Amino acid sequence: MGDFSTSINEAEVYKSMGLLEEAMGVYRRLLADSEALGPEEEQAIREKLEEIQKDLEDQEERGEEGVSKEEITVIKESLSAQDNVQTILDAAFAFKELGLYEEAVGEYTRLFGMDYPGEKVIPEIAKCLMKLHSPEKASEAAVNIIESQALEGRKEAQLKFRLGVEMEKVGHPELAIKLYKSALALDPKENRIKNRLVVLEKRQENAPGKREDKPAKSGPEVKDRRREERFIPKIPEFVFVEFELPDGPLKGKIMRLQVLNYSKHGLALLVTGKDKKLLELLKPGDKIKNVAFYARWAIIKVEVLIKHITRLEDGFHKGHYIIGVESDEIIESSRALS
Repeated sequence: MGDFSTSINEAEVYKSMGLLEEAMGVYRRLLADSEALGPEEEQAIREKLEEIQKDLEDQEERGEEGVSKEEITVIKESLSAQDNVQTILDAAFAFKELGLYEEAVGEYTRLFGMDYPGEKVIPEIAKCLMKLHSPEKASEAAVNIIESQALEGRKEAQLKFRLGVEMEKVGHPELAIKLYKSALALDPKENRIKNRLVVLEKRQENAPGKREDKPAKSGPEVKDRRREERFIPKIPEFVFVEFELPDGPLKGKIMRLQVLNYSKHGLALLVTGKDKKLLELLKPGDKIKNVAFYARWAIIKVEVLIKHITRLEDGFHKGHYIIGVESDEIIESSRALS
């Protein structure tokens, strides 16, 4: 009975969206398995088929191609008013079939507030968004959806990890690496994320063309560049930082920020919406003591100087902020670990 009800719902959604051929196909499949149907159910399906056939004939006579945008909007609002997992899944599926991917994303997003696994939602959202945008833009949009749910850190990490898997599937490991790092910053003890990140980074390092030698120019210039290149790898690849503020409204709370990028000159710490309060408490010139920098194989505690606080206007983390920090202690501590 459960399968029968699901199929009926699917057919009704198709019909409501103007996908009459698809609705007819569902009803015909049900009739093909008529042994599982009662007499009343079989008669009801035959009546539905006759009704749809008449609609198709009327539509052909009028020269109509399907429902209008205005009608789709009304249908969408009607479907969205129903807080039922199966109805939402049916609606999302119908929107996808009609090529209305934004509407499908809206339906899938509603499932985050219901008893439905987020790990199953994210792949569907990613697929829809990639029909509308480039993989980079699609990934960025999906991240914004995830972060807007205000989830507990570990749950957010799992969704970002799942999104990273989808980016790998479509051949964009660089986007997957960003997502895995972001996920690991939220849940640093999750071995599945750690292991996948290590494997993917190693694969990227060994990819063809990654180790091309650049042509030398003049003698002194080459020496300087080689000293720079030899120096940078001594700094561990930091994933996130942790620290506490000595006073103020966040006193005693451990703050954890993702390390977005770094060099020997400084590091950029990512501040997302959930940590936005920090921006009111810190300013360029401030120093933060005992900041713990976490790499995959090392932890370094240092004092940092805030050089700037900047809003990101484009890219993967558009709308968020970075705190640019410097610390000579990082260089000295890294030497000791080399």
